[in-house]
Amino acid sequence: MANHSTRKLRAAAGAVAAVVSAAGVRAEIVDRIVAIVGLEAITSSEVETELRLEAMLNQADVKPAEEAGESALQRLIDRRLILQDLEVTPFLLAQPAEAERLLRQLRDQTYLDGRDFNSALIHYGLTEADCEAFIAERIRFERYVSFRFKTGLDAEPASVESYYRDEYLRLQRELGEPVEPIESVSEAISQILLERRASQLLEERLKDLRALHRIEILPFASGERRP
Repeated sequence: MANHSTRKLRAAAGAVAAVVSAAGVRAEIVDRIVAIVGLEAITSSEVETELRLEAMLNQADVKPAEEAGESALQRLIDRRLILQDLEVTPFLLAQPAEAERLLRQLRDQTYLDGRDFNSALIHYGLTEADCEAFIAERIRFERYVSFRFKTGLDAEPASVESYYRDEYLRLQRELGEPVEPIESVSEAISQILLERRASQLLEERLKDLRALHRIEILPFASGERRP
């Protein structure tokens, strides 16, 4: 009888240990909120997906969160701010067909006519939906920049001449490449200057948005150990 009771106690203890162990495993995989932007949360899984998408699109190794998680989180915060700003301009949203078309291009051009695409998804721990959502965000982001910061923006002839004299000539000589006359490269230079100015305006807008919205980065997201 004692042996039977002992066996029951041991079995119960084993069951409890299994439950505790399983609970511990579940606790480890529960998604954590790592930042709050306005009324929206960013989770640890979003940071991880960002790192995996970046690696897949660059066909590189996934950087560990300890090394690159903070920069990935800052990119997600900026994108979340932009998407919130986009709510007042719904015509800039990407249509499903556009994201699907760019996803097909990724399959066909980057991954050998799509033959290695599914293998890449498995390797990077991603889904096709992850890629499509990321592409749709990029479309919205690029339209936002173009509409808000490039509309009506032109490079002044004096700026084109200054870039040609101070940057283009030096760069071509450093690379050992032939120097083209300014008339041949003025359009390309204008585009460079336009992109540069748009980037400056975007940075200024992001500073404004960061000042206007509540942004809270939780300690765990900064690399501190969670208690």
